[in-house]
Amino acid sequence: MTGSSPQGIKTVLHPVSDLAKAKAVYAALLGIAPQTDSPYYVGFEAEGQHIGLVPGGGPQGMTSPVA
Repeated sequence: MTGSSPQGIKTVLHPVSDLAKAKAVYAALLGIAPQTDSPYYVGFEAEGQHIGLVPGGGPQGMTSPVA
């Protein structure tokens, strides 16, 4: 990997129990509207970081944030 530089974590998925409430909180905290907004996923792009909200942990059953 010569010439490559570390990029860091680019995506973090957060399981949420109430998607509508979580969407409102994240929109207020980030000061932006979601880029992706569907009943099964809400995604925000903020300064090169993707933040995804997954209701109920999605089919994977996530119980905590996943990078």
